Parts: sequence; C-alpha cells; structure tokens
Amino acid sequence: MSAYLIVKTLHILSATLMVGTGLGSAFYMFFANRGGKVAAQAEVARLVVRADWWFTTPAVIFQPLSGLWLAHQGGWPLSQSWIVCEARREN
Repeated sequence: MSAYLIVKTLHILSATLMVGTGLGSAFYMFFANRGGKVAAQAEVARLVVRADWWFTTPAVIFQPLSGLWLAHQGGWPLSQSWIVCEARREN
C-alpha cells in the first residue's frame, strides 16, 4: 500500500473520529444535563473534556496537515475552490 493511500485512509478515519466523538460527547452531555444530577453532570463533563483531548485534538491537528499533504501529492493546486473554502472555514 502506498503512503498516499495510508494517509488518505487515516485522513478519512480521523474525520470520522472527530464527528463520532463530537456526537458521542453531545449525546452524553445532553442526557447528563437532562437528568439534573450535578455529580453526574460534573463527571460526564470531565470525561467529555478528556475524550476531546485524547481523540478530537489529535484528529483536528491531523486533518489540515494530512489534507495539505494529500493535495500536494495529488497534484491539486491549493487555489482550487474546495480547498480554499475549507481553509477559510478553519480560520
């Protein structure tokens, strides 16, 4: 398997991880807050922050780096509208 396909696969998996962690965090926070128990809310909030640091942060860092590398390796100019649109959205 080429380096390009490995990075592309990791790029897709990290995007999936970001979305999945975000949805999972929202799910648990919603039900913890709905229950009204302050201790449960505090524990879930602590775990959500931990999950963000462990899973979401590395994926957020990896996404633009791998995306730029993939665009460069694929020979796509960074001036293409879909790349420029994504770069502007991150700022």
